[in-house]
Amino acid sequence: MRIVEVIEDNPKFATAYHITTRESADEILAVGLRPQGGVAFLVVDRGDSSRLRDDLFTVGHWMLAKTERTQDPLTLLKIDIQGLDIEIDRHSQRWYVSRSMIPAERIKDLGEDAFERVI
Repeated sequence: MRIVEVIEDNPKFATAYHITTRESADEILAVGLRPQGGVAFLVVDRGDSSRLRDDLFTVGHWMLAKTERTQDPLTLLKIDIQGLDIEIDRHSQRWYVSRSMIPAERIKDLGEDAFERVI
């Protein structure tokens, strides 16, 4: 493994976002974000506001398409990821994931209005 790959596999970012339904957000805020299917997808703030905006826009539209039939309201969660093990998803090579549960006290619900502003 090259040193560049090691650095990319162990990023030192502070903040990430997760877009989910209102119902799921209520559970996440109570018990933490538990990886479904082995991973929890995160939109990481890498320090580039334009890229963050684009990434949130992309994921927001995926979630809208996913919930189109149910009309479940979506919300934006802000997550303190300092010190957590996150990695780039092996399949997409773009999105970050956590394979471990993220405690509820690290998560803040920014609300449905915040979600609407990113799409």
